Amino acid sequence: MTGSWVRLEKLETTSKKLRTPSVSGWCRELPRVGFPFYLYAEPIQSDRDLRQVNTTIVLSVEMVEREMFFRTKNSLYKLTIE
Repeated sequence: MTGSWVRLEKLETTSKKLRTPSVSGWCRELPRVGFPFYLYAEPIQSDRDLRQVNTTIVLSVEMVEREMFFRTKNSLYKLTIE
């Protein structure tokens, strides 16, 4: 699938890098095992044009209806396709 509007929520983590608990935006590709996941959203800071969120390598992916759950080394995420 190329290009999807999504909402990313961090469910569990040992990392503090995601500054908000959820982010709505656009992704070119859905999470895939063996690759990092990238999401593009509205910026948090007014002097920026774009917010880019990326994860470490995706270790597992499970799809349940329109929600995707995926795990990285440090976190568990839920991705809702809008």
